[in-house]
Amino acid sequence: LVRDLIPAIILEAGKTPEWRYTRSRDEYADLLAQKVVEELKEYMETLTYDEAVEEAGDLYEVFRTLLSVKGISVEHAREAAEEKRQSRGGFKAGIVLKSVRE
Repeated sequence: LVRDLIPAIILEAGKTPEWRYTRSRDEYADLLAQKVVEELKEYMETLTYDEAVEEAGDLYEVFRTLLSVKGISVEHAREAAEEKRQSRGGFKAGIVLKSVRE
């Protein structure tokens, strides 16, 4: 899965891309999920702030698109995150749960 303008950019460079549209909504969602993993890996491998910002932008774009496939707006996702942060906290403290005993 590539960004929408990539085939045109390849053509402008004098090359011929071979491409297709996704065959179904399910395939599209699966490819977006794979793309999130790919972009997260690239983000985690960055060494500089500027690289991290660029990869964060890529990750954000894929995430926004993945939300839209499910009909979820970024604002609704943000609201859900805030509700959960209020009730269960965020991830800033770096807490690792080792076990829970009965």
